[in-house]
Amino acid sequence: MKRTSVLIIGAGAVGCAIARELSKYDLEIILLDKNSDVGGDASKSNSSIIHTGYDATPGTLESRLVVAANPMYDRLCEALDVPFRRIGAILPAFSEEQFEQLPGIKEKAFQNGVYDVEYCSAETLLAMEPMLNPRVMGGLFIPRESIIDPFVYVVALAENAVQNGARLMLEAKVLDLMREGDAIVGVETEKGEIRADWIINASGLYCEEIARMAGKADYKVNPRRGQFYILDRETSCKVNRIVLPIPTKRTKGKLISPMIHGNLLLGPTAEDLTDKTNHETSCEGLESVAADVRRLVPDIQIADTITQF
Repeated sequence: MKRTSVLIIGAGAVGCAIARELSKYDLEIILLDKNSDVGGDASKSNSSIIHTGYDATPGTLESRLVVAANPMYDRLCEALDVPFRRIGAILPAFSEEQFEQLPGIKEKAFQNGVYDVEYCSAETLLAMEPMLNPRVMGGLFIPRESIIDPFVYVVALAENAVQNGARLMLEAKVLDLMREGDAIVGVETEKGEIRADWIINASGLYCEEIARMAGKADYKVNPRRGQFYILDRETSCKVNRIVLPIPTKRTKGKLISPMIHGNLLLGPTAEDLTDKTNHETSCEGLESVAADVRRLVPDIQIADTITQF
């Protein structure tokens, strides 16, 4: 039976970041995952954007964590040799209704401690992004919105943790928790039992399954699928910054963003699912992405798509 000080369940972005941070100290650490590599599931399939937290609900845990984390990425990515660019984002308004929402969005950013959001005229936005829909009435500029390669980032976190002495166990799905009386003392995995002083649940989409094993039956994860296009680096219609739609209460909407290696990312949808393993794309979902991003940049070339996910 293996023994460790800290056992981290889930080798996605959160689990690997925790492992790296704890590996700075005199601790025995095991990082395990059910998949055959780190960074599976949501950690590799996302918008690749490091947000400032400008539109988070003030006072929430999300707001506090996102706002605190954003400034850390410059030094972190430099230390890990991970490509990271602060390209900024624009939030254009194309109707009176959208235009009237801008002060509220800027005020929310201020409440979150994101003080550098700026108003921009239509002329300024078109000078920044010439391919933008000329119907733009004005908008906001969020200068510290950034892009990253999420998979390379997670791999770098895991590698650095292992270099510091952490142990990585892959294809080690947790089957149950081990108990002694009321105490949880370890886990049973597909590769055997592990006793641990501390167990951290960083299993992402599957957090509720681990929580249920621990007796937290009321914890619930509601999976949501987002579908994306990736366009070729040589596409004729490009943007220099992230182009964001006016967000709604349910979703940030479908955006256009440069990617760290020169491609263009379009999406995502926001589809509530019951099946956490459903990674399919659909004609309906992708068509909705194409329609919505063309409202932002009419000449976007969907024909230059190299893949969807």
